[in-house]
Amino acid sequence: MRLLNLVKYTSEASAEVLKEGFGSRRDALAAAVEQTGGEIEHFWAVNSSDWNVAFVVQTTQVADDAQGAAVYVAYQAAGYIEKVMSLPIAEAADADAVLQAMADTRARTPGATD
Repeated sequence: MRLLNLVKYTSEASAEVLKEGFGSRRDALAAAVEQTGGEIEHFWAVNSSDWNVAFVVQTTQVADDAQGAAVYVAYQAAGYIEKVMSLPIAEAADADAVLQAMADTRARTPGATD
């Protein structure tokens, strides 16, 4: 499973970014995510007043809630994260395959209409 995460840093974390760059925050986050069995696939700086970075985490479905909670609490306790939004994402081709399977099922259902 993949999660798109948007993060707003605290002023302390933003000060570290100014001093060490976004890469330092990515490296620290990657280490925490890897400890919980996940992997950061992409990491971007965001030009927004609401968010500072966006990143995609690949994880196992079983560990999603526990992984997210553990990483979020650890970073919030350390004073790095003001807020976070996590969105489950899928490849468009995978979603298309599900839509097609749904259409095929509807077509075989007695009384189904298009």
